[in-house]
Amino acid sequence: MADKTKKLCFVIGPIGGAGTEPRTHADWLLDGIIRPVFKDHFPDFDVLRADGIKAPGDINSQIIQRLMDAELVIADMSLHNANAFYELAVRHMMRLPTIHIIHKDWKIPFDVAPYRAIHFSRQEFSDLNAARSELASVVQEVIAPGFVVENPITHARARFELDQHATPEIKALAEEVATITAKLNDLQMQIAQARSGVPPMGSFGGYVSPGNALYTAAPVVIAPGADTPITLRSVTQKSNANE
Repeated sequence: MADKTKKLCFVIGPIGGAGTEPRTHADWLLDGIIRPVFKDHFPDFDVLRADGIKAPGDINSQIIQRLMDAELVIADMSLHNANAFYELAVRHMMRLPTIHIIHKDWKIPFDVAPYRAIHFSRQEFSDLNAARSELASVVQEVIAPGFVVENPITHARARFELDQHATPEIKALAEEVATITAKLNDLQMQIAQARSGVPPMGSFGGYVSPGNALYTAAPVVIAPGADTPITLRSVTQKSNANE
């Protein structure tokens, strides 16, 4: 039974049935990474997953209630589970602290790719220690006073409010910032793809960004252990959609 005097960290993601690979994955993440971090560093939190809810009632309502109320949610995006992404969208609507986490063998879906996620593995014991260390740092950051939640919905709401109330000058500035941000996001995705060995998407060997910029097929080269690319794709702006 949950201690009502403690804050709640609610964990969402694929669970699966007993004995299945999704359940093995979910238990490794919960018992091997998340719970040890909270036991050692954040004892004022209870950690709960949906299958740990024991109270009678409609399980869907119970999950949504916790998504709306929990002080923190950790969302496992591994396996691209449909229920998990539905639950993540509900949490994003609440604009409350949420940590994205995903197994290193899975690609982050496009809509949430620009937002920070913890990549983990359970291949080596050292992988678990690395994931625990990163999770502890991220939790400390998101529960700190003044932390500002960012997700696709907060950005869309901000854009809607801007369109409704901003002056033409502010709107023009916002467009410039959005263009720069889109190009930076594209570049981050290319670097992540280069590091993971995932080939870039697009026709003629190029990657076409949402901002309509065509990145040519010149490779992105990442030196071992380096944080920045040595060679970047050249960028040319498409003049229209028919080119």
